[in-house]
Amino acid sequence: MAVVWAPQTLDDFERIFAHNLEWKGIERAESIEIAIRQHGDRLTRNSGIPWIRPNERRSLNADDYWLFFRVHGDDMQIFAVFHAKENWTVLTGERQ
Repeated sequence: MAVVWAPQTLDDFERIFAHNLEWKGIERAESIEIAIRQHGDRLTRNSGIPWIRPNERRSLNADDYWLFFRVHGDDMQIFAVFHAKENWTVLTGERQ
């Protein structure tokens, strides 16, 4: 099983880090990013709940960040990361 982070998730991490840096400080911003990455690395094909398409799922981590991923056999591609309070329903539709 392999977990792959899609290139567009780099922008997600930059946005998330900048927000948390401003509101929570450097240590908390770093710990949130680490927690998101660890959560992603632990995903399995049955993690989370179904999303839009049959092979897409989403999983919520302890800091209220949704990880959106596609299942390809035993592999998962994480294609988006958004906080639960963000308007992720519109943004993820753009990431085909």
